[in-house]
Amino acid sequence: MRYLIAILLCVVVSSGCQKPAAPGGNAGAGSNGGAGAASASQLQPRTVGNISLSPIRVLPALEILIPDGFSEMDDDMMRSKYPGPNSPAVVYTNEAGSVNIAFNHTQDRASPSQLQQLHQQLDNSIRQAQPNARWMFSGRWHHHGREWVQLEFQSQAIDTTVHNMMIATPVEGRILIVSFNCTDELSGEWLGVGREIIGSSIANE
Repeated sequence: MRYLIAILLCVVVSSGCQKPAAPGGNAGAGSNGGAGAASASQLQPRTVGNISLSPIRVLPALEILIPDGFSEMDDDMMRSKYPGPNSPAVVYTNEAGSVNIAFNHTQDRASPSQLQQLHQQLDNSIRQAQPNARWMFSGRWHHHGREWVQLEFQSQAIDTTVHNMMIATPVEGRILIVSFNCTDELSGEWLGVGREIIGSSIANE
């Protein structure tokens, strides 16, 4: 197995980046506001602190909670934060682009029996790419009847420290990746929200 670091290491955040375009700038993009929620959602809206979260189906294989008011990242910001040909399929972001939730159902093949190998490769790849990262967690996690790789660490971006959470699991024989990141100065408000978002992930075969 070989995994693409440009997809997996969703940590390039610059507080000076251009703001996303207004809703409607991307095909299918728009403010969340719960409008994308599936009619038969397994998730219920909830509030963490003062942040309201609503369920949406981000990808065919993934349902998750997204903060109300977040919208899909526009193409210019996507190119800036996730350069190269292997950017995530979908990124939801706040207006400032300082809190991001990225998703990709990659073409990289893996089976549940390879989860330990997947964890080792992701962990090693991130440690090589971010040798000065500060690690909070690296392991595996059982959630909604499925086992995931889970990684949490701080990394240094262009002009700020970024807190990253990432989970990955094989779905339909391909690796599904969900990641959350926010700038360090927002971590007090957003880390608990990020863990709630990550923890809400429901993957479907």
